[in-house]
Amino acid sequence: MRIVKSTLVVLISLFTVASVAKGQQGKKPAKKSPMIKQQQTVNPDSITDQELKTFAQGMQQARQIQMQARANVKKMVEDEGLTYKRFQQIMMSKRSKKMKNKITVSDEEKAKMDTLRPKIQSANKKARKQIMQAIESTGMSRQRFQQIGKALRTNKKLVKRFKKIQKKMRKEQKNKMKQQLKNKMKQQQNNNGSDK
Repeated sequence: MRIVKSTLVVLISLFTVASVAKGQQGKKPAKKSPMIKQQQTVNPDSITDQELKTFAQGMQQARQIQMQARANVKKMVEDEGLTYKRFQQIMMSKRSKKMKNKITVSDEEKAKMDTLRPKIQSANKKARKQIMQAIESTGMSRQRFQQIGKALRTNKKLVKRFKKIQKKMRKEQKNKMKQQLKNKMKQQQNNNGSDK
């Protein structure tokens, strides 16, 4: 449940950040109308198993993109001469007043962070775009994806259905991999038999 919720929070925040960024390009943010707010709330019982399966596929793709993006950022940080742990400490000190007083950042580290900032922003922008494309490639709209994500954060019954679907998908994936391995071994045996 914790993994589902944390992944949902990250994905939904990516969509929110992207939407805000898109909306702020030379424009004032529009006020939300009550109609839009109502559209974002969805009855969990109206979400089909197929939608949950599609949502799970989108989440899986997004998680893979996130992991790759995190690895890329880690490499950028290390290439700049900082450890990833130190980078995280410096970032936390910028976000938290409590941490700012506990962590001293040298001028050299500040310079490295200034060099890293545009690179990381670019990498994050690219990852957000890839995640949105991955979600959209499932055939589900961003709005519906957000609605389902929000419902999963608040409805235990829906989470239970979702986990059941995920378990079934993992089992299907495992069986598919087993079958592929069997086919590969059979093909190798056939190739070894024809070599004689």
